[in-house]
Parts: sequence; structure tokens; C-alpha cells
Amino acid sequence: METAAEIFGRPNYDLPFLVRTGHLKPLGKPAQNAYKWFATIEIERACADPVWLGKAIRIVEKQVQEQNWKQRGKEQSKMSLAWRLLFNLDPCPIGFRIKNTIFRQ
Repeated sequence: METAAEIFGRPNYDLPFLVRTGHLKPLGKPAQNAYKWFATIEIERACADPVWLGKAIRIVEKQVQEQNWKQRGKEQSKMSLAWRLLFNLDPCPIGFRIKNTIFRQ
């Protein structure tokens, strides 16, 4: 994949997104954790096609954005747990309860 990434002029981590979405097809049917091989002629053809490149960039940007959102969500859930533990907040169906006072979310 490193050589293919060099030909594309993109970082190494972009290619797995393209393979996962089916936009870039490796030779044969490699296992998910196997080394992927690509036909040089297909990579050169894709590099010369601006429509293909535009779609590839949109795919990678979307995948990176989704990963960033997932990461931020994990950080926020850890933060809200810390606040609940810090202020002894008990979750209830309509909000949080502190000493018989209900705060709506």
C-alpha cells in the first residue's frame, strides 16, 4: 500500500478507507488483515481521472470526519461521567436529579 500511496501522492492512511468503501480494488481477494497488492496500471489510470480523484478525496474526508466525531463522542461521554461522579448526579428518565431537584437536559 505504501507504493500505491506514493503514486497517488496521498498519505498511507488514506488507502484503507478507499479499499474499505470499494472505491479502490486490490488484486485477488485478500483477507482483511492481509497485505494488499494493486495493479500499477489501474493506479495510474485512477490518478489521471479527475472525477475518480475527486470522489476519492470526498470518501477519505468523510471517513476521517466520522472517526473524529466518534473520538469526540467518547471524550464527551467520559467527561459527562466525570461530572456525574463529581457532583453525585443520578440519571433519571427526564434529566439529572440532585437532592430531589430535577434538571432537564
